[in-house]
Amino acid sequence: MTPEPPSTPDDADRPAPYAPYAPYGRPQPFEEVDRVPVGPVISGGAPSYGTGPSVVMHPSATTAMVLGVVSLGGIFLCGLPLLLSPLAWLLGQRTLKQIDADPLRFSGRERAYTGRTMGMTGTVLLLLGIVFIVGADSGSDDGDDDGTGSTSYRYDF
Repeated sequence: MTPEPPSTPDDADRPAPYAPYAPYGRPQPFEEVDRVPVGPVISGGAPSYGTGPSVVMHPSATTAMVLGVVSLGGIFLCGLPLLLSPLAWLLGQRTLKQIDADPLRFSGRERAYTGRTMGMTGTVLLLLGIVFIVGADSGSDDGDDDGTGSTSYRYDF
């Protein structure tokens, strides 16, 4: 055993060098500290008091994306939904302008951009289809037209 140091009368007034601790498995006691709210945390954490303005999805962002998907997906069915492509392009462009004008109010830029891009692609495909149909229709002439409006046919027997 180690011998105890002699006690002096001042030892009673002196605090213990270490505070007592709780054994494992029990929560440690803590002191309540007066906390002053410092404002919202900019680094991405939750605000320290209240809630700030919330950013909502723009109502037309999803609509532009769905129109773009339907217009491009319609190519494989019958081609008529391709007529929605210019609408998807215009709606996506208008939505992007509104989101960029007020980014703290609206979200959904990715959806609007996707709808606009698919609308552009579908519009180009629509124009190519129209050019192909018109070209195929005007190319069906046999070339015997003399400009009079009547076509003469020769039959060699």
